[in-house]
Amino acid sequence: MGSRPDYWTAKQGLIRPADITEPYILMQYFSQELGGPIPVGIKQRGLLIRRMTDEMAHQMWTFNHLVASIKYMKNRHIKAHSFDYVYWNVGKAVAAGYLGHNRLSVLDEQVAEAIHYESDPSWVRKLSLAKGVAREIVYATWLKERGTNALAV
Repeated sequence: MGSRPDYWTAKQGLIRPADITEPYILMQYFSQELGGPIPVGIKQRGLLIRRMTDEMAHQMWTFNHLVASIKYMKNRHIKAHSFDYVYWNVGKAVAAGYLGHNRLSVLDEQVAEAIHYESDPSWVRKLSLAKGVAREIVYATWLKERGTNALAV
């Protein structure tokens, strides 16, 4: 039995919206929150991922828009028989205010300021390449170790 490259497994716990950086993780979040089906087979998953990225590019959506749609559907008790239901409810979710102000945008501003003041190339690399929850952890570590010195200059 060969191992397949799962990006998120049950051992890592529940998926939070901040962890969603790839379409496959979004599919697993959809299944976790709404109980919707994840396509079986490489071909079916590939088709869904391509359709998802095409729709996101065409509509100028981010993962935050699709997560807002999933939250909207969960709160309204809308049963999703396929991932297409997520696309259909993005407009309703945004109109209902589920997109809101994202905490990550504030974190992005803080990280950008840290990169601006940081002189150590290893910290600049760590801060700029971290994504999702790892970015929060790296920024907190930077703030504890170097932040007061760098921001005081």
